[in-house]
Order: sequence, then structure tokens, then C-alpha cells
Amino acid sequence: MRHGHAKGVMQLSTADADRLWQGVVEGNLDMYQQVARPLLGHAVLRLPLKVHVAATGTVVQGPIPGNHTLEQAVHALLPSLIGSRALCVLQGVEVGLGERVEQLAPTAYADGILRVCLFLTSAPSNATQVQPALHESEVLARSGKSG
Repeated sequence: MRHGHAKGVMQLSTADADRLWQGVVEGNLDMYQQVARPLLGHAVLRLPLKVHVAATGTVVQGPIPGNHTLEQAVHALLPSLIGSRALCVLQGVEVGLGERVEQLAPTAYADGILRVCLFLTSAPSNATQVQPALHESEVLARSGKSG
């Protein structure tokens, strides 16, 4: 998903593929990362993003283009928050909504998903509740990509 193709994984040697899988099976992060790090080092086309909205219990996720800002990504996943002010926290650190998703990709968890928590500081008056986008195609359409 990150790069728009599986070419890197498909071109792994049998030994590297076995080490990658063994790292997953054994829970050996070092073994896994030795093989995975070069695969993840290319330009990010899309990144799975999971957004947790504090105090509402809302959790949404979807693929986001790497060249989008965090604000664009949140609005694609949660269009009802357009016009809201929010504090965004990633790995316990406040992150500006103007940061590009591709710049945050290295902070994704081992499963490749970038997780952020939003703390709403104000919401638009017409937003009675947080409404996620309904389907991945809607998220992609809002982000300017077709799926």
C-alpha cells in the first residue's frame, strides 16, 4: 500500500522472505526490521492512517496519499470535523496538522499503520457528532485519488 505495488516484497530472495516471516512468527523485531527497513525506505504513495478522536470514542482508518498533510488526511477520513480545531498527538508527541503524512511514515507501528489521536479544542457549530467517511472509495475521492 505504501508504494502502490508489491514489487519489493515479490523480489525478495527466498532467504530474506524466510527471515522476514520468521521475525513475525517469533516476534523478533530486529530480525523483521533487517529485511523490512529497505522495503519501507522508498517514497510513500499511500499510508494506512488510523485516527482516534479522544472523548468521542470514534476510531476511523483508511489509506491516505503520502503527499497530503495530516489535516487533509483527517478531513478525508472525518469530513464532519472540517472547521474544527484539534490537537494532534502521535506517539505521545504533539504534531502539527500541517505535517505531511510521508514525513510521519517512519513513526508508523510495525504493522505499517500510522496512528494519531485527536483532541478536539473546538468544533463547528453544525457538527453535532463526529461522522466518519462511509467507505474507502469516499475517502480516496475526498483525497483526490480514485480507487
